[in-house]
Amino acid sequence: MRKGVLLGAAVVLSILGVRQVWGEATSRDLAKARGAQLRDLLRSVEGAGKEPARTFRTPDGYVRFLSAPAAAHFSVAAGTAQQQAEAFLVRWRNLFVNESAAVALEQKRVKTANGRSYIRYRQKYAGIEVFGAEMIIQVGSAGGVEAVISNIMRDTEALDEAQ
Repeated sequence: MRKGVLLGAAVVLSILGVRQVWGEATSRDLAKARGAQLRDLLRSVEGAGKEPARTFRTPDGYVRFLSAPAAAHFSVAAGTAQQQAEAFLVRWRNLFVNESAAVALEQKRVKTANGRSYIRYRQKYAGIEVFGAEMIIQVGSAGGVEAVISNIMRDTEALDEAQ
């Protein structure tokens, strides 16, 4: 009986270890995919900017800050500033937050100053506002996204598993 208990414990620990290693590999793969997607976004810069775009990413590859070079912007579909910000979010959402049906970014307000529009979003998870979680997308007067500041909950995997 004692050997059976020890064998059972060893099997459970092995399974947990494999799951943990698999989970880490998946996280690494997702971070790599975000890196490739970020390179695609950086290649979409249009304009006369001579310096490279600026980015700040978390250790797991999510973007927290993004800025096009001066006199340049990230290409998006034409439309109003709000439509451009929405199109940008639809196309590049996975750079900022993991894919989860429970996560929503809701437009909070739009402010226009000096020819630029600042579209502020609040984050909700399963319909509940995430305290302090907001994103601002800056759209230039000539169109195109110039900058993004993202202070949102990025990895919701633990919450998604609990549902």
